[in-house]
Amino acid sequence: MALASKRFLISGSDIAYDLNLNFWSSGDKTFLNSYLKATFTADSSGVYSVATTTTTKAFTGLAGFTFSTGTSPVYYVGYPDVIAPTGGSITELIYTGGPIACISYNGSYQLIYCGFPFETITTSAEQNSFMADALAFFGISPLYAPCAPDSSQPPMSWPQTWAGISATISCPSGYLPASTTRLCSSVGVWQPVANLCTGTSS
Repeated sequence: MALASKRFLISGSDIAYDLNLNFWSSGDKTFLNSYLKATFTADSSGVYSVATTTTTKAFTGLAGFTFSTGTSPVYYVGYPDVIAPTGGSITELIYTGGPIACISYNGSYQLIYCGFPFETITTSAEQNSFMADALAFFGISPLYAPCAPDSSQPPMSWPQTWAGISATISCPSGYLPASTTRLCSSVGVWQPVANLCTGTSS
């Protein structure tokens, strides 16, 4: 497999679980260890919140976040894999309590591998931050610059958001609606907010 100068972002539950069992072929576990640079530790983290660690190299701009327990619009993640680094990879993200959620490898090829699905990260702002850091780790710049953080219309505070992506934020307690969405256009320009956070509780 020619991997030199290649970049891989892989995320999902039960990937390590199945590969560790040689579920599809006799070489699955070798692929997990040698190419995904991970070992299987446990079938499920049992928690749905993630944080960075002191070894983090890729996710330097990322705060902690949660992913779906089935109460958000995306699907329930039944068994988030717990993994560990091997073959020169390092720990990038951990589940609350310490089990390892993501590893990265920066050698003859670049890799970020996570034991939970990226698409189940709870908010668009957290997804944007995750992907921004992943792209930076890979040395990839988007076609257009992202929309910069914008707090010009209090109480709304919009996070950095990549071009062509909509950001969703929660309005503060006492304001309506409960949440609102704003598009960063395909050329990296904030669009007007359709539903402003308005009104305060008495």
